[in-house]
Amino acid sequence: MICKIAKFYPAYKIDDLASVPRRTLSAMWECMTIIEAQDQLKLFTALDWPNMKKAQRQKLHRELHRLAYPSNIQAKKFISVADLQKVLGR
Repeated sequence: MICKIAKFYPAYKIDDLASVPRRTLSAMWECMTIIEAQDQLKLFTALDWPNMKKAQRQKLHRELHRLAYPSNIQAKKFISVADLQKVLGR
């Protein structure tokens, strides 16, 4: 884990990371995972999207999206245009 963090964050050397608190290392690891997932999602979308079956595409996209955007996991409730018009009395 420390070697991968040192590779991802070139400003840190392995010796420097040995003295970093475990919580900070965990946060750095999480951020790495998010950034890597976002990069993979972009590559995936550009390169392989047309060649996959729809079910495989959706499954892989959902997983990469969950990793890339962890705060967007919860489903958000949106109001439709028709509902908004009813509320506004139009």
